[in-house]
Amino acid sequence: MANTTIEKRSYTSSLLFFDTKIEAATAGLPSEYSKLLYKIPKDNALIIANYIISMKTEINLSDNYRKDLIKVLSRFSMFCSSSSNNNKLSLSFDQLGRENIVAFLNSFRRPEASDPLHKWIGTYNIYRIHLMRFFKWLAFSQDQVKLQFERNSSGYYESKNVTSGRISNTTT
Repeated sequence: MANTTIEKRSYTSSLLFFDTKIEAATAGLPSEYSKLLYKIPKDNALIIANYIISMKTEINLSDNYRKDLIKVLSRFSMFCSSSSNNNKLSLSFDQLGRENIVAFLNSFRRPEASDPLHKWIGTYNIYRIHLMRFFKWLAFSQDQVKLQFERNSSGYYESKNVTSGRISNTTT
């Protein structure tokens, strides 16, 4: 009985955390954009929300840019979920590879007969740019946590932050 109460509190707090992240990422945008994030798997929605929040702290994102990011990344998540639907698994962004991105981008290609002015290329290029920037951020945010430990000649361990290159000494 006590265990289920703890589980309910944990579940409730994780929902509040999730809702808070989504609200922070979509603040000032129409409600359709937060609905897009609720339609995709939770882990992907949290990654998108964290990406937008971190971008907001680094640069002043316009509302239109945030709208584009949410559209592109949620469409990509839905595309990957539907393409992996035969496995009944929803893939997280960190499990996806180049082939998933290429398949998604190739879905926008149009034959010459149906698009003689090649208007699909603009969509393809802007989606490619958004995806490249997002996956660079995702890879960097995961690498930032990793540390390398090496023992130097004086018997100290050096923990070297992989991304910053800073070295700090700790004794054995």
